[in-house]
Amino acid sequence: MSSIDSFYSNALVGLTSSQQALSIISNNISNAATPGYTRELPTNVPIGGVSTDYNLIAQRQTSTYVNASVMSAQASSSANASYYTQVSQLSQVLASSTTDIGNSMQTFFTSVQKVAADPAAIPPRQQLLNDSQSVVNAFQGVGGQLAQMSDTVNAQISGDVTAINSLSAQIAKQNAAISLAEAGGNGTKPNDLLDQRDQTLQSLSKLVAVSTVSQSDGSLNVFIGNGQSLVVGGAAQTLKAVPSATDSSQMHVAYASGTNGTPVQLADSAITGGDLGATLQFRTDSLDPASRNLAQLATTFAGAVNNQHALGVDLSGTTGGTVFNLPPMSVQAASTNTGGAVLTATVGTPSAIQATDYQLSFDGTNYTLKSLQDPNTGVTLNSPATVYTGTSLPPAAQFGINFGLGGSGAMAAGDSFTVKPYQTTLTGITLAISDPSKIAAASQFSITPGSTVGSNTTMNVTGINASGVTSGQFPASVSFAAGGAYTITPAAGSGAAAVTGTLTVTNGVPQPISFNGLTLSLTATPASGNTFTLGQNQGGGAAAGSGLSSAGNNENASALAALQTLGLVSTGTGTSFSLSAQYSRVVADVGSQASVAKATSASADGVLSNLQAQQQSISGVNLDEEGANLLKYQQQYQAAAKVMQVASTLFQALLQI
Repeated sequence: MSSIDSFYSNALVGLTSSQQALSIISNNISNAATPGYTRELPTNVPIGGVSTDYNLIAQRQTSTYVNASVMSAQASSSANASYYTQVSQLSQVLASSTTDIGNSMQTFFTSVQKVAADPAAIPPRQQLLNDSQSVVNAFQGVGGQLAQMSDTVNAQISGDVTAINSLSAQIAKQNAAISLAEAGGNGTKPNDLLDQRDQTLQSLSKLVAVSTVSQSDGSLNVFIGNGQSLVVGGAAQTLKAVPSATDSSQMHVAYASGTNGTPVQLADSAITGGDLGATLQFRTDSLDPASRNLAQLATTFAGAVNNQHALGVDLSGTTGGTVFNLPPMSVQAASTNTGGAVLTATVGTPSAIQATDYQLSFDGTNYTLKSLQDPNTGVTLNSPATVYTGTSLPPAAQFGINFGLGGSGAMAAGDSFTVKPYQTTLTGITLAISDPSKIAAASQFSITPGSTVGSNTTMNVTGINASGVTSGQFPASVSFAAGGAYTITPAAGSGAAAVTGTLTVTNGVPQPISFNGLTLSLTATPASGNTFTLGQNQGGGAAAGSGLSSAGNNENASALAALQTLGLVSTGTGTSFSLSAQYSRVVADVGSQASVAKATSASADGVLSNLQAQQQSISGVNLDEEGANLLKYQQQYQAAAKVMQVASTLFQALLQI
């Protein structure tokens, strides 16, 4: 009888396991098109550790390594696609013909040249005013679009943070359910829950790069950035989009609750991958640098034109006034300040202002000025660079900014201010002059070229010291020798000594030289033997009615036109660019970023596709294979049934003996 019992037992196990296997295989077939479904295979596992007693379970066919690789590739693919979309939009804004700052500036300088050709005529002066307004419109147009893109970035950050919180909460709930199921599962796994959690993790990786650590209870701890926790077991950390403590116009990511319930801001560099990481990268590496560089261009252009215009006189003999109005610089006090000081910052020397924001702090003795971005690339620095430390405020001559302190008291130790020289420049620049007769085309000084053989250089007065000049030293002669050596000889009988020096040339651009309170600029490097005569016009342009005849005098208009080719835009690294070169540089940099992003995005998509194919080869349902397994377990079921039939026949035969 024991043999017949064994027949029955084996046949029953065979029937049961075959039936369960057929159920697992049919489940695979039914879910072949279900997103995120992981293929299951029938697997016998010992019950209670007894090697002779088995339970058939549906084992998920998955690879932890491949799944992690797919998540990483998904974060990279989403990030690159998002970054490419955003930087392409920025490139289109800068290259748009309707907001082409480069063409507007070129038209402006062409109009200046027309005024120089006929300085007493009103029509070219009126055209210059029209073209001046066009430059203003171009800067404002681009500035408005960049501001809108900045608002979109803030909205995107807030939206991504909300989505991340929702997915994190889902993972925490799934962790709790999986841990509970595994605790009472007798060796079985909650496969549906595991599939759902994997799907949620994939959705999360589209928003931000994550890493996971498996726990013994079946849960997964999820981390972002440099190890910041997002989900631990059944608890999710809530993120929040908050205004920066140093720049309320920009949203940043923070833990919703830190010490005393205050949000703890995470460094942008700590958030990588996915749509959120790409958005932060776009703002840091592309949008903000382009905005600052273009605003620096607007400030330098407007400041240089204003300064040169002030050196001339208009048709009534009045010293030239302001042509372009620039908005005040943005200064924001740190929320932790305890002193009553109010910091002011205004444009000093436009060509000395660099494309960076600053932080000015005070330790009780010294003022420290830090650059928050690399002046050359514009990219935000993880560790701000100290550019000045001293017991007095930073000098305007070095940074181009006039710093001042006001308010109800002094800065207290630990106080700081964030200075954004360009935050409102593009949208805030306006035209200050409306009367064409007020254009100061005439010069207070005249420069007559002597010999310019071997060079096409011209010389212009581009600055006058506040202390003024000594009239008795004019006319003065300027001569250049080999190697850039120059000599400026004052008028005979003036008693003034000759000025000698060597011309400095940076990046192919000759730097200004000084004489008798004047700043003299050259449009090209002079050749040995080049000479100029520097004179002072009648009346010196000191005031209206001084007797200066401005009709027919075009020297200041010519000097204004010469600004187009001077190296006015500083990079902070000893290199300077002309106005047009700076604009081309900004457009080219963004265009290059878009081009690289396109190629990188395509490559990241390819990597993701390959890894997903590898994942599918492990976890995906192959209907042909499932069909073969269906036949195999069907035959196994039939064989077990046959054994059961034989056992029954034997048992009946024994009963008849």
